[in-house]
Amino acid sequence: MADAYTLPRDAPESARLDEQHQIWKATVAYPSLLHPRIIESITGKQAHIADVATGTGAWLLDLAAMPEHARHTYTGLDISSAQFPATYPSNVSFGVLNIFDPLPAEYHSSFDVVHVRLLVLGLAGEQWHTTARNLLAMLKPGGYLQWEEADFAHPTHVLAVLQPHGRMMDEATQLPEICRQAGFEELEERVVGSDAVEEWRERFMRIGIKAFAGILKIAGLEEAKRVKVVAEAETAVDEGNWGKTDFHIVVGRKKA
Repeated sequence: MADAYTLPRDAPESARLDEQHQIWKATVAYPSLLHPRIIESITGKQAHIADVATGTGAWLLDLAAMPEHARHTYTGLDISSAQFPATYPSNVSFGVLNIFDPLPAEYHSSFDVVHVRLLVLGLAGEQWHTTARNLLAMLKPGGYLQWEEADFAHPTHVLAVLQPHGRMMDEATQLPEICRQAGFEELEERVVGSDAVEEWRERFMRIGIKAFAGILKIAGLEEAKRVKVVAEAETAVDEGNWGKTDFHIVVGRKKA
């Protein structure tokens, strides 16, 4: 099973993912982590909720810890188990899934809600459409998808590194159409800039630099050049500079 993820799977990256979730929650996410339509659809029932590309399970565990969501069962899925947490509640489980491979039978029509965040560094080309179709297949009739992505189409250095690998980094802007073509209905998109909450701008920039450093390492850029590029970015932030990334949250429903 090929791992298309372009960042390391080590302790520093796990810590970065956990920090990224906290920043995302404070600036981009819905207050209860799920769109109000999704909350309404699972209120009063015991729902089965999946988190695809779960990483450390930060989003899933955060949701499961909310008293109003304690009745639900949760499954975190990722192409690698390397970053799964060592301990977790009894209503949470984790499993290995490559979302652009044929979907295993046990995941067909199994979930009331499927959540996905930041596949932009792991998918290329037609894999976006394959993934959307698989996400649809995972849902029960009437179930909801919440897919959150970043539009990285403009940072020149990131594009220069990733375009040779087939990653154009602008798929977030195409996400509603990708989901529509897969068969999702009642699509809704929300776009939030990384500068939406002023006091979090710097943390967003620094967490992005950490991710960029990992991309450069995986891409094989020699260490001296990698250190220089990252140092220049850190200096720019120290001097009060900041950039903006748009985050796209797309919600869609599987036909009942």
